Amino acid sequence: MKKIQIIGLTMLTILIISCRKKDIQPVISLNGAYEQTLPLNGTYFESGATAKDNRDGDISDKIVISGSVDNNKTGEYRLFYNVQDQEGNKAATATRFVNVVNSADFMIGTYEATPTCTGTMTAENYHTTITTSTSSNNEIYIKKIMYSVEDQPVIGKVSGDVVNIPTQLIGTRTISGSGTISSGNILLDVDISGPGAYDCSINHVKL
Repeated sequence: MKKIQIIGLTMLTILIISCRKKDIQPVISLNGAYEQTLPLNGTYFESGATAKDNRDGDISDKIVISGSVDNNKTGEYRLFYNVQDQEGNKAATATRFVNVVNSADFMIGTYEATPTCTGTMTAENYHTTITTSTSSNNEIYIKKIMYSVEDQPVIGKVSGDVVNIPTQLIGTRTISGSGTISSGNILLDVDISGPGAYDCSINHVKL
């Protein structure tokens, strides 16, 4: 009789184990887009994520986020989301990509500059390039404006379709001015002084 009881208990245990839900790894779902673009110097808002486990249910509060976003430096940043259930089963890591970009990046390129200057000065066409700052949003660097020193770029600030050239000393000349952006091209009006002083309207066509 005791043997029969043992066999019965064993069969019941096997039955309970076989009926018990199999414990599988949790699943993480990101809130919001897995790839985001953030303007330089902007504010990153963490959207978070949710995690579900077939036994433990909602374990979103156990998610651990690693990685960081430097909103003051351009680049691609990655955030990693991990979680595990009570049994120690780990979910597949979820990853969010955050691209910090300069909003003026659309101006990057090489341009043919056609100047028209006042007075008797004869100005010839030339090529110049524009790059953008990696730390200050909407700040651009113009490699050359007329006879400015090429290894000391002219700094400009973009606001919508307007470019402002604050007064700055480039080599031995002082340069200031402003311009407008249209279809990727730029029309700049600049004042240049010392040695010599002249005003120029320079049409920059992107190549």
